[in-house]
Amino acid sequence: MQTLTDDAPKCLVSLCGKTLLNWQRSAITAAGLFDLTVICGYKKEQLKSRKRYAVIENAHWYKSNIVVSLLTAKHLLREQSCIVSYSDIVYHPDIIKTLINAPGDIVITADQLWKSLWQERFLNPLDDAETFTMEGNRLLDIGAKPVKLSEVQAQYMGLLKFTPAGWEKVELALMGIDDERRDQLDITGLLRIILHQHIIVNVALVAGRWCEVDQESDLSLYESIAEGHRATKLPWQHDWRW
Repeated sequence: MQTLTDDAPKCLVSLCGKTLLNWQRSAITAAGLFDLTVICGYKKEQLKSRKRYAVIENAHWYKSNIVVSLLTAKHLLREQSCIVSYSDIVYHPDIIKTLINAPGDIVITADQLWKSLWQERFLNPLDDAETFTMEGNRLLDIGAKPVKLSEVQAQYMGLLKFTPAGWEKVELALMGIDDERRDQLDITGLLRIILHQHIIVNVALVAGRWCEVDQESDLSLYESIAEGHRATKLPWQHDWRW
């Protein structure tokens, strides 16, 4: 994100007049969920000073990845079903509702219309895509480098649901992973591990209405597209606003 995150965590970057975190909070509460917890690390003081959610700190954020952050909230994941969201995505409340209602103990959201968004962001959509194959509503494979578009049936979005039973399976799967590897695991790496152990991961498919912010150019792109569609009054299939 270049200089935009010099003094603030990524989730406090602004997009179309609101921070990413505020877009997420608004969508989640609009979907009927109000018990919110933010896991923080970098520039944590800016998140701890806000009173609209609980805060958990990953004290090892500077040398660990997302799975370690997730493990800091294991006491919550053991108690009740939880929706887990990356902090650098924005989405429509209906996507949260779809995930809440999707069957399964471990469920991920995936966008069937990902290619049109990736074509706006990259010269070659495959440069930033990962393999994603499924059968019915079950995930078969994720996270490898694709060679052709047919290997990407949908794009994993960074939204997941765990029931306590599903989270128990995740913790058991992680018991066989050494600390060094666990510290570097991202979520797709975790999904590959549990799929290898024949643990069922279900998929809640959606059609657009979300965006991912990976780089500063994403912000200007989305704002330009949103403004253009507002002026023409034409729908944009990845417009997350409501």
